[in-house]
Amino acid sequence: MTFVGIVLTAGASLRMGRCKALLHRDGKTWLDHGIDALTTGGCERVVVVVAEPHAGAILETLAAHPATTSVNNPEPELGPLRSLQLALPLAKPATAALVALIDHPGVRWQTVAALIEHYRTRPSAVVKPEYQGRAGHPFLVGADAWARVLSADPTHDSMRSVLRRASSYARVQVNDAAVLQDFDDVQSLPDDDRT
Repeated sequence: MTFVGIVLTAGASLRMGRCKALLHRDGKTWLDHGIDALTTGGCERVVVVVAEPHAGAILETLAAHPATTSVNNPEPELGPLRSLQLALPLAKPATAALVALIDHPGVRWQTVAALIEHYRTRPSAVVKPEYQGRAGHPFLVGADAWARVLSADPTHDSMRSVLRRASSYARVQVNDAAVLQDFDDVQSLPDDDRT
């Protein structure tokens, strides 16, 4: 089995007021943290979805990550489902994709590893981490479910609604509160991330 990471960074970060992917935590960008968690956790490579107005700056950051490729989303207003549809063809021929949102920079690599290990032993179309009874991110999508994602209409469907219709769904208990920490604006940031 092989696994590819996908990081969705195509949002304009309007509520944050600056590019979330390039915010810093512990000396690294949020994007660095996301890529590192995916690769250390078991992904062979990572596909990063970008869009204007931040695409150029994000692509400069990717130069430090040789195991990454990127794809531009010309329609970011259609939401994360469209970004995922653009990334999945680049994930082939992987067994599954681990999909991370840039809003969750603190996710541990051990969480990624737990999702992969669950899929290796009990494959499900979708596998999500669970912390204190709530499902979070990143999530795993098995290749057998990619056709459902790719055929969805992003003008009417959301990523959540498409995944809910998957043929099988599993949750993995993790000791990682970051899977639930979704940072959308400056007020939601920890103090260390505001500089």
